[in-house]
Amino acid sequence: MNDRYIDMQINNLKQAMKMTRSYMSVANNDYQLNYLKMQYMYLKNQLRYLEDIKKAEVPNPKIPPNMAFTIEEIQNNYNGENGKPSYVVVDNIVFDVSDVDSWGGGTHHGLYAGSDLTVEFNTCHKGRIEMLKSVAPIVGYIVQKQ
Repeated sequence: MNDRYIDMQINNLKQAMKMTRSYMSVANNDYQLNYLKMQYMYLKNQLRYLEDIKKAEVPNPKIPPNMAFTIEEIQNNYNGENGKPSYVVVDNIVFDVSDVDSWGGGTHHGLYAGSDLTVEFNTCHKGRIEMLKSVAPIVGYIVQKQ
């Protein structure tokens, strides 16, 4: 992710949090207030996640050629089909999930290997990429097609 995109997302989250706080002050009942509190906490966690990504990014990283993949390479050669390895992409990091039990056959709860699953992963696991790092090795990074 580039800094401009992250900054835009951070700004959007801050605006959403501000709006949610203002709605909380005029909630009509406990149900609405509790819902808004949960929404606010979700937005706050997403904001922390993006701020962590921004801090962790290294400008112009030097990626060894054997670890640089295009998304097309992942889709075509690492989709878990016909004995191929199962790779997934989250936040431009390529993980090998071939030996992860829950990814048997290159699928996991309706998701398929050979895909960029950033949105799905962050939605389900709230951006806790350490969960994936603990079970699947990093094998590379996504680079733009030249």
